[in-house]
Amino acid sequence: MTNDTNITNDKDINANISHDDHFNDSIVNEVILEDMKKNRIDHMKYLPDMEVLDSDIMDRVVAEMDAYDYDQYTAADVRAALSHEYRTLEDFKALLSPAAQPFIEEIAQAAQLETRKHFGNSVCMFTPLYISNYCENYCIYCGFNCHNKINRAKLNASEIEKEMQSPKPVFRKS
Repeated sequence: MTNDTNITNDKDINANISHDDHFNDSIVNEVILEDMKKNRIDHMKYLPDMEVLDSDIMDRVVAEMDAYDYDQYTAADVRAALSHEYRTLEDFKALLSPAAQPFIEEIAQAAQLETRKHFGNSVCMFTPLYISNYCENYCIYCGFNCHNKINRAKLNASEIEKEMQSPKPVFRKS
């Protein structure tokens, strides 16, 4: 339970958090939800001094997500999607549906062919330059997640310069 006497369960916590309908509550725990409620900003909203992009893409994506009925797709829809050289949005919906489960190997093979068509048989790597590991976000996949108990550091100007000069491995396409 939380320290807040007005909140008694997860349902109450979720009701008190300001976020859009497309937020997935299941990926965060009570500690993170409490932190969001007290300290967080809505990362889907523009902050002062940010460039406001005039785009409806997020609204369109969320509308498509809300309208997606994965149960409407059949094995025939999945087979049809796999047979297309250029896949449509409907094809991708079929490939993401439960009806696609028996076709996972065929889907993986089609994905590999598509990947090789665009990128060849190579791996491109890059070396990021980390100047700090401080973060206020809690991306579940990230080691810098603000809830991870790690030592935090921030490089100064000379340390950044030194990092930029240090030799990095070079990978060549074979």
